[in-house]
Amino acid sequence: MSKSLAAARSLQLSLLRNVEAFSSLDDVVLNQIADTAGYKTVHRGDMLMREGDVAATRYIVLKGRFIVLKDEGKIAEISMGEPIGELAFFAGGTRTASVMAARNSAVMSLTKTAYDNLAEQTPELA
Repeated sequence: MSKSLAAARSLQLSLLRNVEAFSSLDDVVLNQIADTAGYKTVHRGDMLMREGDVAATRYIVLKGRFIVLKDEGKIAEISMGEPIGELAFFAGGTRTASVMAARNSAVMSLTKTAYDNLAEQTPELA
C-alpha cells in the first residue's frame, strides 16, 4: 500500500472511531466498514438528499454539519457522528425532508445491500 493510500485509510479509520456508534468496535470491524462504505465530500450549500427521494442509502456524518429542511425552512441540524436518513432507510420509504451541507462536510454512505451484507458478516454492527 502506498503512503498516500495508507494515510487515507488511517484518516478513514480515525473518522470512524470518532463516531460514537463505532467507537467500541475493533479494528477488524472498522476495516470491514471502511472497505464496504462509500465516502462523499459535500460542499457547503450542496444537497445531500431531497424530500421524496427513495431512501436507498444511509449516511453518517464524518465531519462537518448539515441542515434538515422542510417547506417551512430549517427544522434541525446534524453534526459529526450522527446518522442522516436512517428512519426511511430502515423502513424502506422515501425521504421526508431535504438535507443540505451547512459547511464543507464528509459522509460515509451505505446502501441497503451493503449494510445488510456488512451486518450479516459483523453482528456487532447491527
